[in-house]
Amino acid sequence: FAGTGHVNARAAPAQPRVAVVIGNAAYPTAQLHNTVNDAKAVANALRDVGFTVIEVHDGGRTRMQEALERAAALLRGRNGVGMLYFAGHGVQLDWHNYLLAVDSLSSTAAEVRANSLSLQSVIDAFRIAGTRVSLVVLDACRDNPFIDGSQGKGLAQMDAPPGTLLAF
Repeated sequence: FAGTGHVNARAAPAQPRVAVVIGNAAYPTAQLHNTVNDAKAVANALRDVGFTVIEVHDGGRTRMQEALERAAALLRGRNGVGMLYFAGHGVQLDWHNYLLAVDSLSSTAAEVRANSLSLQSVIDAFRIAGTRVSLVVLDACRDNPFIDGSQGKGLAQMDAPPGTLLAF
């Protein structure tokens, strides 16, 4: 069920397909309206094509990190497909991308780094797990409502490692 990190227990193929689907809307000062519904729709579509889905709705950093770690554990050494779908606030700081948790009341760049999930950590988790293919889809609102406007707008360009598709 939604919001608890529940894993769909359908029979997994020999090469598993595991997706982390995060929909964050309940930010204290910059709520979003469609992200949780979008995440639910994506999660259902992925289940329909055989993915094991770990869902997080309105997740704090700890829940988001735990979901990623759980997916990596399910994929480790099995040559599978790992996916992250994120709908929520995404920001770049110093050419690094961060997925904001709903509990990240960040007013400084250092707080954003400490209280958010870095996109690089997602890529690294799938790489270390030994995925055959990694898919990262960011359906992110790309303005940072939490810190001053001195940082760049949008998300930073990244080079995807082999076998990885990044979609912003």
